[in-house]
Amino acid sequence: MDIAAAPPSQARPAELDTLLSSPDQYTPEAIAPLEAYVAAQVQGKQYDAAANKALAKLYQFTPSRCQDAVLAQVLAKALCARPAGDGYNLLYIVPEALIERSPLCKRLAEADALLEASKFDEFWKSARAEPSFESTCPGFEGQMRRGLLDLLSETFQAVPLDLLSTVLGCDAAQAAALAKAGGGPLAPSGGASATFQPNAQNQQRKEVVEKTVALTSLLKLYDPEEQIFETAPAAAE
Repeated sequence: MDIAAAPPSQARPAELDTLLSSPDQYTPEAIAPLEAYVAAQVQGKQYDAAANKALAKLYQFTPSRCQDAVLAQVLAKALCARPAGDGYNLLYIVPEALIERSPLCKRLAEADALLEASKFDEFWKSARAEPSFESTCPGFEGQMRRGLLDLLSETFQAVPLDLLSTVLGCDAAQAAALAKAGGGPLAPSGGASATFQPNAQNQQRKEVVEKTVALTSLLKLYDPEEQIFETAPAAAE
């Protein structure tokens, strides 16, 4: 079972950097270099959200130039970036007609909603239907699993193996072997649970409560006519 390493930082080519910082990014001539860059991201298993968003905007303005296969790769890459909302943003940019005309793009859009609803069994079933998301974007399953593992590690200190296998779309034996070996956010562990490495998000934090009272509030309670310290009455003789 493939679990991708943490993705390397994206080294955007200088010519693309220049293009995306100029008004030329909004011209139809920008489509071809941005589409070529999507192919480079897929091959290099990297991701550039800003560049892919720029291409989606061009597809919005010139839908006749949209290539369904490239759009599917853009959506698949955004899906791997969850829990970032890149896929959600793209679906607002790309016209619905372009999504609906491609069964694969439509399935990718629906898969994003399945993940949002934590319907992992349905998500993996959809991802492995033909054509699979893995064939569309090689390395998809490994990158997806790594993102889901990172998300689990930020929420839990440990999870049952049956939950781990459901989330990662693998069988019980693969989940047990993964937990035993550890790696990435997982600490090596045995038994019926997988344990995550401690991080800033999954550790119990002490709640510090500070109470302050403004001086002006205290002054409002003070009555200068009031005798705070009254003289005790003299004892009867």
